[in-house]
Amino acid sequence: MLSALFALLGVVGCGGIGAGDQARIPDPLADVPARDLFARGRVLVVHGDSIRAEQYLTAAMDRGYPEQEAMPLLIRACVSSSRLSSALGYAEPYLRRHPRDWSLRFLVATLQQGLGRTERARANLEQVIVDAPEAPEPEFVLAMLLRDDLSLDDEARPLLERYLELAPRGRHAAEVRAALAPSLVRVHAPVEIRRDHPSDGDTPSESPIPSIAPAADSGVQP
Repeated sequence: MLSALFALLGVVGCGGIGAGDQARIPDPLADVPARDLFARGRVLVVHGDSIRAEQYLTAAMDRGYPEQEAMPLLIRACVSSSRLSSALGYAEPYLRRHPRDWSLRFLVATLQQGLGRTERARANLEQVIVDAPEAPEPEFVLAMLLRDDLSLDDEARPLLERYLELAPRGRHAAEVRAALAPSLVRVHAPVEIRRDHPSDGDTPSESPIPSIAPAADSGVQP
């Protein structure tokens, strides 16, 4: 029975039934329990069918399935199909209802950054660092945003240093150390030119042009 309803939903989703006909056909999932909708949505996420997964997961939440369990899968389904705007459309209202969920706020910030909403991403990342001061990943992401997107190297540096304090062997540790390392400027000493027979009062001079040794006597007279 449930598999037949799932198949019917697939037909409707593919446009097999016209809009006028749909208005006269009852919702095929109306009597499906929320837990079954969620279970089916989770399977679809695992198998990469993100569009249908979104349909089942939203239906599960509409029927009372716990948001805190379904929402991460729903956002994952959207992100996996590169629908960042859709993912953000679900995540932002949920964040307003759960403003202390710093991991969700971190996710929202990364979605905003991916969509080029740099200032909003920065504000959320700064709030994440306040709410989760021991989490290293937000420190790194905010530092990269400041450095690469806003060219604020001086503001990024303390965040990178803080990342190393929190995760000295973290997955970004080598990159952060390279970013913090002072640039090495090699200074070449000037080349000293010495004359074999300096004139009176003449002293060796310093010049960037190296001296050229005379060619060996070849025995050929000019």
